[in-house]
Amino acid sequence: MHTPRDPLARRDLRTATLFAVLAALAVAFIWTAPGPALDRAAETIRWLRRQEDATGRAIATLGYIVAWTRVSSPRRRLRIDGGRGTIAVDELAARLREAVLETPQLREAAVRVANRHRRGVSVRATLSVTPDARLAETADAAREAIAETLRERTGLPLAEPPEIELHYEELILSQRKGQRRESDAA
Repeated sequence: MHTPRDPLARRDLRTATLFAVLAALAVAFIWTAPGPALDRAAETIRWLRRQEDATGRAIATLGYIVAWTRVSSPRRRLRIDGGRGTIAVDELAARLREAVLETPQLREAAVRVANRHRRGVSVRATLSVTPDARLAETADAAREAIAETLRERTGLPLAEPPEIELHYEELILSQRKGQRRESDAA
């Protein structure tokens, strides 16, 4: 039997196995002792009805909110296409940053990734460009590097086109003392 190397995949496998064993035990209990099984179920229902007050509802609501927040978090690990494992959003952001920095017109890049779950990922990149960079071409090259890296390495879809923010330093031309510009001499 092939055991996954990824700790999260092993945990998922253990959880599924535990659930299957508990379900099999419940079925066996119902088949071998239906009377006591029904008595236990009735007792559980009575206990739940006794908990039906404002405190019980508040606890249930809080539990639901915590579970929903955890499952829908944009920082949640991403499942790589083809069942090859998972990757942390920060690790994916680092890989995308490396791919974007291969563009020659860039000096520095900061990339953020958010998990949009079934829709894919959203990517925001803040790029520092060189003074001679053509801004539109540089932004297009960065978008293509992001899309290609996602497609080739992870198979993850983009939930929306990558958001690119370009920063560049303005060139300040100054004149030295004693030098005059040609327009001043005329």
